[in-house]
Amino acid sequence: SKRGKQAPFQSRIQMCQLLFKDIPNVIVSEAERICFERVSDGLDEEHKESVRVGTADLLTMLITDEPNLEFTLALGADTFIDLVNGKWRRSEDVLQLVEYRIVVFRRLVEEDNASSEELKQHDEVKECIAKLQQRVDSITATTTIT
Repeated sequence: SKRGKQAPFQSRIQMCQLLFKDIPNVIVSEAERICFERVSDGLDEEHKESVRVGTADLLTMLITDEPNLEFTLALGADTFIDLVNGKWRRSEDVLQLVEYRIVVFRRLVEEDNASSEELKQHDEVKECIAKLQQRVDSITATTTIT
């Protein structure tokens, strides 16, 4: 799991603050820390170490706290492919919580210079978009307006 390889929260916050400090209207949130504190409230330190807060937990908290906002995920292509293929904990919940609103960033590659790996990833992203579109279409088809 990539989770175990993730930098500590405070390090990630500091990296984000440095990265976004000069971009207007961007706020680096500590919502992940707040979510962890809510989930682990009342637990002793030993049990807190085993608490894992995932994207679905965080989105649930954000949506509860800000019910009038619409949230959109912004992901790199690799991460998007993993999410759509169910490699995330609670993948389907994450997709539903953002109502399938996702922005995917991929490396800018010139077609002539693209490696086979980069071209393969481009095709995988297209396939994942098609999968999501089918899911959304099936949800729309089964939802009746009353």
